[in-house]
Amino acid sequence: RIFSSTPENIGKTGEKRIARKLNWLPKEYIVLNDIMLPTQYGTTQIDHIVISPYGIFVIETKNFKGWIFGHENSEEWTQSLLGKKHFWGWSSEQHKFRNPIRQNQTHTSAIKRTISNIGDFKIIPIVVFLDKASLSITAPNYHVINWRQLRSTIKRFKVPCIEARDVKAVSSKLLSANIIDKEARKLHSSH
Repeated sequence: RIFSSTPENIGKTGEKRIARKLNWLPKEYIVLNDIMLPTQYGTTQIDHIVISPYGIFVIETKNFKGWIFGHENSEEWTQSLLGKKHFWGWSSEQHKFRNPIRQNQTHTSAIKRTISNIGDFKIIPIVVFLDKASLSITAPNYHVINWRQLRSTIKRFKVPCIEARDVKAVSSKLLSANIIDKEARKLHSSH
């Protein structure tokens, strides 16, 4: 099978890299990858969820390169790429993309709704860019980081706030709510 460099495949490669990094967390952390949950508007696909005694980490992965500019309250962020070298200098191109903090807020709401009968637990949203991105983000209320900072960011949370039985219950509930139907997932991707 030939691997094509579509945005979806590039994204999946980044998600796999982050999943491998998360697998190195201690056993008290439960890692769920590629979870799709129902929302009031359809479905939302969550790259990674880490459930631990210290909180529930909701991780959105972005496999972008170049300079990334954005503000936590902006509708869109900007990716700036250095283009080709011309005799007058370098050209550059810019692309807009949806603010991943807002995307992660949708994920967080879906998780809260799904586990509401178990409890109201601390949720920590994290946006992770892979290593080819230079970040210039103004987001004092959120964690927007490079992938090399991921484990240290998670391990910075050291105050227990979720009982071990609830960690397992949350994990089970999210897995049972996960939409695995191929058609539903294909429909989500097309939107």
